Amino acid sequence: MTSNDPDEHTVEVPITVNVTAAGGGGNVIDSGVLNYSINADFTGLYINWLTGCTITSGGGSCPEGTDFNPWSSDGINLNFFYPSAGNCVASDTISCDVLASGAVIGPGSTFAFGGPNNFRAGSTGYLGFSFVNANTLAVNYGYAKFTTTSPTGFPATLNEYWYDNSGAAITIP
Repeated sequence: MTSNDPDEHTVEVPITVNVTAAGGGGNVIDSGVLNYSINADFTGLYINWLTGCTITSGGGSCPEGTDFNPWSSDGINLNFFYPSAGNCVASDTISCDVLASGAVIGPGSTFAFGGPNNFRAGSTGYLGFSFVNANTLAVNYGYAKFTTTSPTGFPATLNEYWYDNSGAAITIP
Protein backbone atom coordinates (compact mmCIF):
# COMPACT_ATOMS: atom_id res chain seq x y z
CA MET A 1 0.00 0.00 0.00
CA THR A 2 1.34 3.47 -0.74
CA SER A 3 0.98 6.69 1.18
CA ASN A 4 1.24 10.39 0.31
CA ASP A 5 3.38 10.91 3.44
CA PRO A 6 6.84 11.98 2.11
CA ASP A 7 8.62 10.17 4.96
CA GLU A 8 6.65 6.88 4.69
CA HIS A 9 5.89 6.08 1.04
CA THR A 10 5.10 2.44 1.77
CA VAL A 11 2.86 1.20 4.55
CA GLU A 12 2.90 -2.53 5.28
CA VAL A 13 -0.48 -3.99 6.26
CA PRO A 14 -0.48 -7.66 7.35
CA ILE A 15 -3.44 -9.74 6.14
CA THR A 16 -4.54 -13.33 6.57
CA VAL A 17 -6.50 -15.17 3.88
CA ASN A 18 -8.30 -18.43 4.63
CA VAL A 19 -9.49 -20.42 1.61
CA THR A 20 -11.89 -23.36 1.89
CA ALA A 21 -13.65 -25.49 -0.68
CA ALA A 22 -17.28 -24.72 -1.46
CA GLY A 23 -19.66 -26.68 0.76
CA GLY A 24 -17.14 -27.62 3.44
CA GLY A 25 -13.48 -28.20 4.12
CA GLY A 26 -10.72 -29.60 1.98
CA ASN A 27 -12.29 -33.08 1.98
CA VAL A 28 -15.20 -32.18 -0.31
CA ILE A 29 -15.49 -34.30 -3.43
CA ASP A 30 -17.24 -32.60 -6.37
CA SER A 31 -18.53 -34.80 -9.19
CA GLY A 32 -18.29 -31.91 -11.63
CA VAL A 33 -21.19 -31.07 -13.92
CA LEU A 34 -22.97 -34.29 -14.94
CA ASN A 35 -26.45 -33.43 -16.25
CA TYR A 36 -27.46 -37.10 -16.33
CA SER A 37 -31.01 -37.59 -17.57
CA ILE A 38 -32.98 -39.97 -15.39
CA ASN A 39 -34.73 -42.50 -17.59
CA ALA A 40 -38.47 -42.83 -16.96
CA ASP A 41 -38.25 -46.63 -16.70
CA PHE A 42 -37.57 -49.41 -14.15
CA THR A 43 -33.82 -48.86 -14.32
CA GLY A 44 -33.79 -45.06 -14.18
CA LEU A 45 -30.29 -44.10 -13.03
CA TYR A 46 -28.38 -46.13 -10.45
CA ILE A 47 -25.36 -44.28 -9.01
CA ASN A 48 -22.50 -45.02 -6.66
CA TRP A 49 -21.65 -41.74 -4.89
CA LEU A 50 -18.05 -42.80 -4.10
CA THR A 51 -16.98 -43.96 -7.56
CA GLY A 52 -19.46 -42.11 -9.77
CA CYS A 53 -20.34 -45.40 -11.49
CA THR A 54 -23.82 -45.35 -13.07
CA ILE A 55 -26.21 -47.88 -14.55
CA THR A 56 -28.99 -46.91 -16.96
CA SER A 57 -31.44 -48.83 -19.08
CA GLY A 58 -28.59 -49.01 -21.61
CA GLY A 59 -26.94 -51.56 -19.32
CA GLY A 60 -23.73 -51.74 -17.37
CA SER A 61 -22.82 -52.68 -13.83
CA CYS A 62 -21.13 -51.20 -10.79
CA PRO A 63 -19.01 -53.93 -9.18
CA GLU A 64 -18.90 -51.97 -5.93
CA GLY A 65 -22.71 -51.59 -5.81
CA THR A 66 -24.87 -48.47 -5.93
CA ASP A 67 -26.23 -46.03 -3.36
CA PHE A 68 -29.23 -44.35 -4.99
CA ASN A 69 -31.67 -44.95 -7.84
CA PRO A 70 -34.23 -42.43 -9.14
CA TRP A 71 -36.58 -44.35 -11.51
CA SER A 72 -40.18 -44.84 -12.67
CA SER A 73 -42.45 -47.88 -12.64
CA ASP A 74 -45.00 -46.33 -15.01
CA GLY A 75 -42.81 -44.04 -17.14
CA ILE A 76 -44.54 -41.04 -15.59
CA ASN A 77 -43.96 -40.72 -11.82
CA LEU A 78 -40.50 -40.26 -10.30
CA ASN A 79 -39.59 -42.79 -7.59
CA PHE A 80 -36.52 -43.23 -5.36
CA PHE A 81 -34.88 -46.54 -4.41
CA TYR A 82 -31.94 -47.14 -2.07
CA PRO A 83 -30.25 -50.46 -2.95
CA SER A 84 -27.77 -50.19 -0.07
CA ALA A 85 -27.22 -48.00 2.99
CA GLY A 86 -27.89 -44.72 1.16
CA ASN A 87 -30.83 -42.64 2.30
CA CYS A 88 -32.03 -39.06 2.08
CA VAL A 89 -32.63 -36.14 4.43
CA ALA A 90 -36.34 -36.37 5.20
CA SER A 91 -37.65 -34.14 7.98
CA ASP A 92 -40.95 -36.04 8.01
CA THR A 93 -39.21 -39.45 7.54
CA ILE A 94 -41.52 -40.11 4.56
CA SER A 95 -40.46 -37.81 1.69
CA CYS A 96 -36.98 -36.59 0.82
CA ASP A 97 -36.64 -32.87 1.47
CA VAL A 98 -35.79 -30.43 -1.32
CA LEU A 99 -32.89 -28.59 0.32
CA ALA A 100 -31.55 -25.11 -0.45
CA SER A 101 -28.41 -23.09 0.14
CA GLY A 102 -27.39 -23.06 3.81
CA ALA A 103 -28.72 -26.54 4.63
CA VAL A 104 -26.34 -28.70 6.66
CA ILE A 105 -26.23 -32.45 6.01
CA GLY A 106 -24.55 -34.48 8.73
CA PRO A 107 -24.95 -36.62 11.84
CA GLY A 108 -27.67 -34.29 13.18
CA SER A 109 -29.84 -34.69 10.06
CA THR A 110 -32.88 -36.97 9.94
CA PHE A 111 -32.38 -39.66 7.30
CA ALA A 112 -35.00 -42.02 5.91
CA PHE A 113 -35.64 -44.23 2.92
CA GLY A 114 -37.83 -41.34 1.77
CA GLY A 115 -39.89 -40.94 -1.32
CA PRO A 116 -39.76 -38.38 -4.13
CA ASN A 117 -43.06 -36.58 -3.46
CA ASN A 118 -41.38 -33.21 -2.86
CA PHE A 119 -39.33 -33.61 -6.04
CA ARG A 120 -42.35 -34.62 -8.16
CA ALA A 121 -43.74 -31.11 -7.73
CA GLY A 122 -40.98 -29.83 -9.99
CA SER A 123 -37.91 -28.05 -8.65
CA THR A 124 -34.25 -27.39 -8.95
CA GLY A 125 -32.96 -28.21 -5.51
CA TYR A 126 -30.71 -30.43 -3.49
CA LEU A 127 -31.21 -33.91 -2.08
CA GLY A 128 -29.17 -34.56 1.07
CA PHE A 129 -27.79 -38.08 1.42
CA SER A 130 -25.54 -40.32 3.48
CA PHE A 131 -23.66 -43.44 2.46
CA VAL A 132 -20.97 -45.73 3.83
CA ASN A 133 -17.64 -44.97 2.16
CA ALA A 134 -16.26 -48.39 1.11
CA ASN A 135 -12.67 -47.09 1.36
CA THR A 136 -12.87 -45.75 4.93
CA LEU A 137 -16.02 -47.48 6.28
CA ALA A 138 -17.08 -44.06 7.60
CA VAL A 139 -20.51 -42.61 6.95
CA ASN A 140 -20.11 -39.76 4.46
CA TYR A 141 -22.60 -36.91 4.01
CA GLY A 142 -23.39 -35.14 0.78
CA TYR A 143 -25.95 -33.50 -1.46
CA ALA A 144 -26.97 -33.83 -5.08
CA LYS A 145 -28.49 -31.14 -7.28
CA PHE A 146 -31.58 -32.34 -9.14
CA THR A 147 -33.87 -30.67 -11.65
CA THR A 148 -37.36 -32.15 -11.91
CA THR A 149 -40.55 -31.14 -13.70
CA SER A 150 -44.10 -30.81 -12.39
CA PRO A 151 -46.44 -32.63 -11.92
CA THR A 152 -44.77 -36.08 -11.98
CA GLY A 153 -41.04 -35.37 -11.67
CA PHE A 154 -40.14 -36.11 -15.29
CA PRO A 155 -38.13 -35.12 -17.13
CA ALA A 156 -35.58 -35.27 -14.33
CA THR A 157 -31.84 -34.61 -14.31
CA LEU A 158 -29.03 -35.28 -11.82
CA ASN A 159 -26.94 -32.14 -12.35
CA GLU A 160 -24.03 -32.63 -9.93
CA TYR A 161 -23.21 -33.97 -6.46
CA TRP A 162 -20.80 -33.30 -3.59
CA TYR A 163 -19.82 -35.15 -0.41
CA ASP A 164 -17.27 -34.82 2.38
CA ASN A 165 -15.07 -37.92 2.40
CA SER A 166 -13.89 -37.36 5.99
CA GLY A 167 -17.28 -38.13 7.52
CA ALA A 168 -17.83 -34.50 8.54
CA ALA A 169 -21.08 -32.63 7.97
CA ILE A 170 -21.35 -30.65 4.74
CA THR A 171 -23.13 -27.37 4.05
CA ILE A 172 -24.79 -26.43 0.77
CA PRO A 173 -23.19 -23.10 -0.22
